Amino acid sequence: MKRKTFRNTVFLFIVGVILVSFITRPGLNDFTTYLDKTGQLKSPPSIEHSSSGLYSTFTVTYFEPVADTAAGGGSKIVAVPARKESYIGFLGRFWKQ
Repeated sequence: MKRKTFRNTVFLFIVGVILVSFITRPGLNDFTTYLDKTGQLKSPPSIEHSSSGLYSTFTVTYFEPVADTAAGGGSKIVAVPARKESYIGFLGRFWKQ
């Protein structure tokens, strides 16, 4: 009888973790709030968001302004991709990959 009780307890724990992770899966608004709190934003980044049943993935592309003098003699400021970062959102938190 003890073995069946342990098995049922483990099963309920796993179901509970899956349910909690589904309910607390962070969305795009949560991630932009997280980026604003970290203070890394000099210019608006491009954010790609994909979501599965239990977690969310975010890819952030940061841009840097660069002067382009090759176009017709005048100088223009062009946004050039500087770096890319990937994050995973799970249980309402974010981790950098």
